[in-house]
Amino acid sequence: MSGLGERGGDADLGLQGVVHLAATEVARGDFVPATVSVLAAVGSSSRRVMWGEPVTGGIRRLGEVEPRGWFSGPIAGVGRWATLDPDHPIAISALVGTEPIAPGRTLTPGAYEVVVRVLLSIGPAQVRMEVVGPEIRLV
Repeated sequence: MSGLGERGGDADLGLQGVVHLAATEVARGDFVPATVSVLAAVGSSSRRVMWGEPVTGGIRRLGEVEPRGWFSGPIAGVGRWATLDPDHPIAISALVGTEPIAPGRTLTPGAYEVVVRVLLSIGPAQVRMEVVGPEIRLV
């Protein structure tokens, strides 16, 4: 249910992410609105953070690395910013999709875990987070 922020894929910034889903059961091919809460590490200083919203997410089988489904609809992205500190998490809107990534494939009903990818700008650094969320059921 959390992800660590990495700058350039190498330096752990101590960021934590939690995915909150609007629904935990969804029909195959549909999407579910979600929110990703990003929390700063305890003891860290306040930082201005910018991101594009909404971010997108998908699903993968439990224990797998690569997603099997993703959000594939149109997005009218909006730039956002906030001050991130340990006492005030930021909330990022997300759209989690279940559209199969591989053409011609169908996702089978069952349990999947949610994956949301977030790109944050903290000062001059770009921070990539992969936040793994709760289980979702395809019906």
